[in-house]
Amino acid sequence: MTKELAKNLEQEKLENLAERVKAIIVETVFGARMTLIEGKHKVGDEIVNDTLYKKYAKGSGQLIKDIAEKIGRSWQDLYFCVQFYLKYPVVSTVVETLPEGKNISWNKIRALLPEPKKEGNKELPEGKYRTVIIDPPWPEKKILREVRPNQIEEVDYLTLSVEQIRDFRDKKGKTILDLFNLNGCHVYLWTTHKHLPDALEILKAWGVKYQCVLTWIKNVGMTPYSWMYSTELVLFGRVGNLDLLKKGERLDFYGKVREHSRKPDEFYELVKKVSPAPRIDVFSREKREGFDQYGNEPNKFKNR
Repeated sequence: MTKELAKNLEQEKLENLAERVKAIIVETVFGARMTLIEGKHKVGDEIVNDTLYKKYAKGSGQLIKDIAEKIGRSWQDLYFCVQFYLKYPVVSTVVETLPEGKNISWNKIRALLPEPKKEGNKELPEGKYRTVIIDPPWPEKKILREVRPNQIEEVDYLTLSVEQIRDFRDKKGKTILDLFNLNGCHVYLWTTHKHLPDALEILKAWGVKYQCVLTWIKNVGMTPYSWMYSTELVLFGRVGNLDLLKKGERLDFYGKVREHSRKPDEFYELVKKVSPAPRIDVFSREKREGFDQYGNEPNKFKNR
């Protein structure tokens, strides 16, 4: 067998495994709590007991990333599915052995599993940008709720502390500030209501002059405490005095809610109208025309 043929056969096996994993996720992701948990367990079972997993051996982390890229999922989520299966080969033992019993949730299970090894941040681009969008992985407490309950399970990326966001550096020590064109730059910083004060302080620390808040008006919301949280915020600020390409655009924009952390297309269309190139989307999980991209999961929403 030639090396080329062997490579093609392995690629075919990988695609087949990815399709099986995707089918399980699609079938169970919107199910009841135990259906979702059983689905996560099945995903782990499917990966661990495939011949590719054994072949990759200690490099199985790369296999997980390869599958994740093919199906447009977070590799961390697949990683926890694998760890779940390895720690609890029989899914029923989870309910039997844990104090929560039937009240067990995927988030509670994840807390019992080993965290993936943290990788060094890849290098930020060398260029200077006129427009910089930052969508930080804010540290969020996962709130159980009846509205969009399955989205709780979709908070599957590694978060950063407020200090880590403010002082973020790549593996060579380059910071987000190094992306700013000091002759004039528009900065958009996404934030939640909870972290609005933190976001304002971060802009100040970065030397960005705050101007206003853009508001994403969502088609749905959540009610964790009192108000319905049906909006999300973007702080707009400037480095220097770079003017808008088009004046008079509204500060509010409408956009349908999709997966957790996925931002609406309407926002990017608005940015292209008012802020010049070159542009970059930092902590991005989706490639968009007209924007360079930086993030550990650039193809998270590629196939959705």
